[in-house]
Amino acid sequence: MKLALFLSSAAAVFAFENSVFINLNSNDLEGGYEAISQITKNTSGFFGVRAMQGDDKYDNMQTNASAHFKAVGLTPLEGVAVGLGVKAFGVWLNKEDKVLFAAPLGAAVIYSFPFAIQTSISLSYDFAPTALCFKNCARYTEARAEFSIEPIDGGMIFVGWRDMDFKIKYDGVVLKEKYELNRSFYGGLRLSF
Repeated sequence: MKLALFLSSAAAVFAFENSVFINLNSNDLEGGYEAISQITKNTSGFFGVRAMQGDDKYDNMQTNASAHFKAVGLTPLEGVAVGLGVKAFGVWLNKEDKVLFAAPLGAAVIYSFPFAIQTSISLSYDFAPTALCFKNCARYTEARAEFSIEPIDGGMIFVGWRDMDFKIKYDGVVLKEKYELNRSFYGGLRLSF
């Protein structure tokens, strides 16, 4: 009896809603997976991975990947949720044969409009100072803005803008200029199951 109660409680705690997404523009392709679980009554945990392949403005084919955890909770303001999280980020620059790693901390704000069709806008910002950067990376920042609408249950379309950059260090010397990894608009599709 106790085992059945424990297993049903564990299943409820670890019940995930899953989603996969893809977004693209003329130069980049990004995709990923996210699992969402209820942590408390008003807070959800987001665990995910994403990868992007694309050309940067330096004509450098680059591949980046990240894994993240984010806790998102409701606020007293109607339709507003906030999130805090951490990410493990890595990028390989093909032309320069450099690998950079960072562990940025992030924050997000999501506003859900009071429409019949689920519609929202989200803003997020991730930052890793030198203390959270490794290998050839000296600083990492990522900002995103996204508008999404769910015309059918479990199917969401979205448009967004992202700005990802970092500072590189060569032989321990940090270059003054920032390296623009990606600054672009994109469109995409998210399927939840």
